[in-house]
Amino acid sequence: MNADLYATLITIILIIESFWEFRLYAWLRGNQNLAGSPQLQQRLASTMRIESKWNWGSWLLIILLLIAPDSWVLPFGCLLVLFETLVIKRMDNLKSTMQNQ
Repeated sequence: MNADLYATLITIILIIESFWEFRLYAWLRGNQNLAGSPQLQQRLASTMRIESKWNWGSWLLIILLLIAPDSWVLPFGCLLVLFETLVIKRMDNLKSTMQNQ
């Protein structure tokens, strides 16, 4: 029963992070002109490439969650949330840098 509760919490966290990730992605795409220096433009391009690759990777993990045995759902879900958090952190740091330059 505890595993089901944790899996539900992980799912809720993932949904919230996915909305936040989309908002950051939209902001970064819409404000590319704020990346004035070549170094910041390169960082923006790199972050957007990582975001694009992560989207494909996250869908792969989600599909694995659907077909995985019950004992693997929680570890896959935790990996999914961990990677999502890392991508969001990178995007949020870039947004802060772009706003404060």
